[in-house]
Amino acid sequence: NEINVHDDDGKFDKFDFKPNIKDLHVIYKNKLWEVKEEGDTKVIKTFETKGSAMEYAYDLSKKHSVCMIIHDKEGNFESVTCSPKNTPSILEVMRMKFKF
Repeated sequence: NEINVHDDDGKFDKFDFKPNIKDLHVIYKNKLWEVKEEGDTKVIKTFETKGSAMEYAYDLSKKHSVCMIIHDKEGNFESVTCSPKNTPSILEVMRMKFKF
């Protein structure tokens, strides 16, 4: 989903968002590291290295105030990192800034 916001500077700002995003999982499959939303079979993005997948998932989890769950190559739980509670998501920040 995408929101276009006309700001006071006369320019359109684009914001990509997905409302109600669930926790993100970093898993290994078919020789690639995948970032998936919890309970979804669709892959958000794939990476050749675990570090790159973790960096992407971490940034996305902070943006949406959800947890990032890391799995090892065998699929076992490895670690979890969660955004602080009550951290506004990008959509909430936009609502505050642009009053929609």
